[in-house]
Amino acid sequence: MKKTFTFFVCALLCHQLQSQQVTIPLSPVSFPLDVFPVEAGKVEFWAKLSGYSGSIAANGLAPHFFKIQDEKNVFHLGFNPDDGEGNGGLSSAAGYNFYAGSGAAGSYTYEQILGEGQVGEWHHYVYQWNRNGIPGVDNGRRNLAVFIDGVLNTTSWEILGPATLNPFASCPTFNLITTGDNPGIITGEVAIDELKIYDAGNNLVLHNTLGSEAEIENSAVGSNGHYNGTGGAHFVPGMSGNAIMATPVYSIGEPDCSLPVLFSGIKAWQKGKAVQLEWAVATESDIDRYEVEKSANGKDFVTVQRLASKNNNYQAAVYNWLDVSPLQHNFYRIKAVDRSGKAKHSVIVSMQAANGQAALLAYPNPVKTSATLNINAAASTRLSIQVYDSKGILVSGRQTNIPAGNSSVGLDMAQLNKGLYFAVINWGGQMKRVKIVKE
Repeated sequence: MKKTFTFFVCALLCHQLQSQQVTIPLSPVSFPLDVFPVEAGKVEFWAKLSGYSGSIAANGLAPHFFKIQDEKNVFHLGFNPDDGEGNGGLSSAAGYNFYAGSGAAGSYTYEQILGEGQVGEWHHYVYQWNRNGIPGVDNGRRNLAVFIDGVLNTTSWEILGPATLNPFASCPTFNLITTGDNPGIITGEVAIDELKIYDAGNNLVLHNTLGSEAEIENSAVGSNGHYNGTGGAHFVPGMSGNAIMATPVYSIGEPDCSLPVLFSGIKAWQKGKAVQLEWAVATESDIDRYEVEKSANGKDFVTVQRLASKNNNYQAAVYNWLDVSPLQHNFYRIKAVDRSGKAKHSVIVSMQAANGQAALLAYPNPVKTSATLNINAAASTRLSIQVYDSKGILVSGRQTNIPAGNSSVGLDMAQLNKGLYFAVINWGGQMKRVKIVKE
């Protein structure tokens, strides 16, 4: 169902001194704020354009893949020949501090960014940010970067003010298929498939296949999305099943404060013969309690502990619990319950360690679209993953840096055929071979 909402918008959005009342539709698809980490993370998806060629329109009228924004923060990725901060091409922002683009501001064409004859094809995008610098990008000196098909597209950067990222002041939504800061008419369509968001620890916070209204409203991992149906939204063949396609819609979203808690991290590590669990919330209000849920297989969870909330005053908080009776394989998640009984779950973190040595676990297994590799490393190190089919043929691979302690790294298997695979993982002088079944 298509929806609109009315609000008062000030100079920040309208570039006018006086406030005025406007009616802005919602973007075709949106997600609640809790899918989006602030200080560091990664947004990954497949996308293709239809009806775009030649020069990229200025004044915020070119397509944007996503945007999340309020008066304290803005994160976005889209096409813009001049972002107003000296960058152009495929431009991006992280907070009102970090800005980046394919190059310096100027005239750009879609073909310059995506290649001749490639504008209407599927491309893989990775938008990555870290207020402390992204490892491997200009020796860690850059805080924001965009990769297209595995190649760094960003060559121009600008930092305004202190190198910090502030928490959101409200509950904005994460909006797909939108535009810049201009509600003018825009043509053409954008298709997006297989949306994934990772937090600073490489934990998979959101995975939504975007293949139908039902799939959008039932995420594989993380909070469910909202199918708003604007922009003539429809579904087309994607990289894995179907994908959402729509004309970009100017929207800053509709505040979604359905549960007043925002998880900012969860981690687990071995402590003697026990497992130490720690989770953090960026803000909490009207929360009654947190329930620790535990599983042996990552699917069937039981409540093993309840802790009362600390603050309930919109402040950050950190909670700890020691599991003195860990299983061989341990999966944990946190359930926040407010005073009305509504609940929200954190992401799942897993832990498998023997005598304090580095260990690895892959879940779920069997897998349908993506697996998570949980690695416990003694020190920060380079991680290499190679996936072979049952005939010993290399079918995929990736490399990334992981910190000391527990890390979760996503393994995309959506494009692989059903069958038996072997993942060979190397890190910190360790090597593991894991059998994975693709359903």
